[in-house]
Formats: sequence, structure tokens, C-alpha cells
Amino acid sequence: MKRPTAGLTLIELLVGLALIGIVLATLLSLTIGTARPSAALQARNDLLPELQTAQNYMAGKLREAVYIFPAGVSFSLAGSGNTLKSPSGSYNWTIGTDPMVAFIVPPKSVVSPTSTTLGGCASGSDNDKYCYAFYAFYAIKRADLVNPTGADSRTNNPGPDASNDANAWVLMEYRGYYTTSVLGYTASGYSTTLTNIPGATTNGGSSGRLLMDYLQPMTGTIPLFTAPSTGPQVAGQTNMKMNLAARQAAPGQIVRLPNNLLNTDPAAFNTLTVYPRNVGKPQLLN
Repeated sequence: MKRPTAGLTLIELLVGLALIGIVLATLLSLTIGTARPSAALQARNDLLPELQTAQNYMAGKLREAVYIFPAGVSFSLAGSGNTLKSPSGSYNWTIGTDPMVAFIVPPKSVVSPTSTTLGGCASGSDNDKYCYAFYAFYAIKRADLVNPTGADSRTNNPGPDASNDANAWVLMEYRGYYTTSVLGYTASGYSTTLTNIPGATTNGGSSGRLLMDYLQPMTGTIPLFTAPSTGPQVAGQTNMKMNLAARQAAPGQIVRLPNNLLNTDPAAFNTLTVYPRNVGKPQLLN
């Protein structure tokens, strides 16, 4: 006589499937729970050196400045190129309104100690040694950096990042050298009327260059830069303040340094006030 073949009942099968589902759900939860802190830690490890390096570099250059363009001064860096376009969509920037600081750095040496125009700058060679330099630090949207157009051939393009391009900003540097006696250091001092900003078509000019990726979006009440007001600039008194924060979208979360998602609280920024050592008394760096 044949004995019935042993097997699983429908209830036993359902219970087994339910147990497997519970185990898989637990493993998935553990994986996600581990991945999110790991992604946040990686983002913080990437953002921290970006933030510190950019702040230290800008502070170092600003300390050398012989003149900081005051709030209210307007000018255009170029006529094309996404990395030179202001937040308004034009190429016109206004100090104190747009996220920018602009200043002049003196040359390291001179051709003749008696020269009164631009340190005896000689067009075509040793620009940083003999020429006065125009610097601007400014913020643009990350999407404009990774999709360059026009005069942006020398842009440091970090590559697209779909989760950040629409909201994140970046810090840029623009630099050009004065090779003629316009708006540089002359016997009569500095002019606040911009008649010529060194550009990509002049000696030593450049397009935007990346200083810091994943900058806090330019919203809220805390300005990126606070420039001095119009008037005489005096060493030890004239200053420029910067408020830096980094923010990056990581899987399922926003990572921000300093660790505060608000951008309306001064405590939520790395704030540094720089006092340029050469303003009011133009001198060479060595």
C-alpha cells in the first residue's frame, strides 16, 4: 500500500514566504540605514576641504589688495560665456547687490622704481610680476559651469551632477592684468570709474575659473560678500567679510557645512573678515 507523499501545506508555504519577506526587508533596511550615513560622511569629507581651501585662498589674495571696489560699483566682465554671467542673466555685475567681490592686487616687482603707471608693466611677459592685477570672486549656478558657452574654454568643468546642478552654486575666480594706465595705480591713486576691465581679449585675461564646488544656494538674507562702502580706504580699517557654506544633495538627504540647513542664520556660515594690508598705502609685495 502506497503512503501519501509528504509536502507543504498552503499555510506553511505562506508562512515561509512571509518569513523570507521579513528577513529581506530587514536586510534592505540595514543596507539603506548604513548607506545613508556613509554617503553623508563621504559628502562631508568632500565638502570640508573645498570650503577651507577656497576660504584660505580668497583670504590670502584679499589681504594683498591695494583697492577693493566698493558697494554700488557696476561693471561687465565680458559679453559672452556662462561662467561670466551675473545672476540677473546679463553680464553686468553690481558690488553689494550681486554675489561678488572685486579688487586690485599690486605687482611683485617693478621695471623702474620711478614708474608711476602700473609698476612699469611690460605687455606680454611676467604679468604677475610686473602688472597690477584685477581679481573678482563671484558665485554662479552650477548648471552654468557644467554647460559652458562662449568665452569659457579655460573653465575647470567638474562634470554634471543631476541631483545638484539645478540648486547648487559654485565659486569662481576671474583674473586679468592691467597693461595700460587705466584704472590701475597711478600718481593720482585709484579711480572708481571702470573704463576697462582686463578681459579674455587683453593681455593676461581669463574666463571664469572654479574655486569651490557645491556652494550654498544664493538665497536668504546673508550675503556671500560684504564690500566696503564708498570712501577712502585705510589699512587696518577697510575690510571685506565673506560668509561661506557648502551644501550637497546626497542620497535621500541634504549635507551642509556648517551643519545647519538654514541660510538666514549668521551662525550657519563660516564667516571671515579680511583686512587688506596695502589699501591706502600702495606698495609692492617684496
